[in-house]
Formats: sequence, structure tokens, C-alpha cells
Amino acid sequence: AALFALSALGAAPSALTVRFVDSVGRAVEIPRRIDRIAVSGALAQITLFALCPDKLVGVAEPWSETAKRYLAEEYHALPELGQVYGGKQMNLEALIESGAQIVVDVGEPKKDLADDFDQLQAQTRIPSVHVTATLSTMGDAYRMLGELLGMPEEAEALAAACEAIYTQ
Repeated sequence: AALFALSALGAAPSALTVRFVDSVGRAVEIPRRIDRIAVSGALAQITLFALCPDKLVGVAEPWSETAKRYLAEEYHALPELGQVYGGKQMNLEALIESGAQIVVDVGEPKKDLADDFDQLQAQTRIPSVHVTATLSTMGDAYRMLGELLGMPEEAEALAAACEAIYTQ
């Protein structure tokens, strides 16, 4: 069974949006091309930074001093947007001002996640999706993110690395 589905809305191949079915079964209309991503929390931040650091418009929480030693200034200077769950609450005004085209959550789904993300999307008018990821399913999560972001080759490299490490 497919873990996700990405299909064009309407018949025109030049449509600006596509429908993405996230890990909790929500069909969300998203931009066909995504260049500006907001993350919903720390795991999404780390996961998406590995895949597409130049697409992040902000961080869920500031990078640690240790991490900053390894990051280019442009990455640890990203604005803090906060988190949907835990930590500093997401600043919806900053999220909207960030120019994000999408909010991406990565991790285990919370009980009310579908309703919470429907509400976030309604408040901000920014598509919001969840990709389930656990230690043993990180490869599948990267593949789903690759499909979401139009980066299947880059995602596959990370998926394979995760699976090889997990197998060891």
C-alpha cells in the first residue's frame, strides 16, 4: 500500500497546486513547487535541514551552540518561529510573515494532530502536513518528504543511509 499520494488537481498539467495526502490521511492542496518551508518542531527542523537547508524560512528552536560550530552563519541566523507542540509556541504572525509556502511536521502523530493542523491551516492559510517518522521508518519518511518537495533522489540517499544505519 502506498504511504502517500501526490496527484495533480484538475486536468491541466500546468496546475500550480497538487493534492498531497499526508501520513494521517489529510488531503492537502500544496504548491506544485515548494521553495520556502516552515518546520513545526525540532525533529522536522533536523530532518528537513538534512534534506533541504536552503528551503527553510525559520527554525522551531534555536540551534545549540555545538550545532552552530558546524553551520554556516545563514542557517543559525534563521528566525525562530516556534513549535506546534512543546517548546516555545509557534508565533503565527511570524509564520505568516516568513513567506512559508508550507508547514511540515515530522515525527509521531499526536492524538489531535489532524484537527490541530486543519486549524493551523485555516488560521494562517498555509498548507500544513504531517509525515510520520520513527527510528525504524525514517527511510520511508525521507521518501515521502522527497515526493512532497520534488527531491526524490536527494531523499532516497538519506533514506538509504538511515536504513543502513538502522539495520546495523
